[in-house]
Amino acid sequence: MAATCPLPHGGDGQILGLSAENTLYVEEYYDEDRLARHVLTLDGRILKSFDEHLEDSVVSTFPPLPDHLVRPAPIRAAVRLNFRGPRFRGLRELDRITDVVRPLEVPTRMELVARLSLDIPPFMLIGIAESQVLAEALLIPPHGYFVCRRIRLAYALQETRYDDDHQPFDYD
Repeated sequence: MAATCPLPHGGDGQILGLSAENTLYVEEYYDEDRLARHVLTLDGRILKSFDEHLEDSVVSTFPPLPDHLVRPAPIRAAVRLNFRGPRFRGLRELDRITDVVRPLEVPTRMELVARLSLDIPPFMLIGIAESQVLAEALLIPPHGYFVCRRIRLAYALQETRYDDDHQPFDYD
């Protein structure tokens, strides 16, 4: 089972723990110095959010975490998901981008484009260009893990563009 749970601010996430009721507690760091805590279901539905920069919710009022949470452990099982791919933009043919990224099946492309509200057609999504596991928690011993990771997707552009240094690129 795999699911994507985008965080509200698009920041970096950290798993705080998972309850016996399969409720996920996460912290989100965003805009360089802001912090929010979220309570999510495993299908990505946000049950509660607490943001330190909202008037009615400051860090000192974050509710205490429930006892008996399954806490994240050092990343060991999911380390194979980590990889660095191509540069951030360039020319597809010259960089052999389709040989470097991890390809995605068509249904996965369609799901990602819809779930992340990307403004590109699914066929323009080339694949996963980078993956970094941020946290993991053992849910169902011995091999059922909840994994939080950041991925960078590569997508094709319909026409060649030029960056600020006048370098051409047709993928980003």
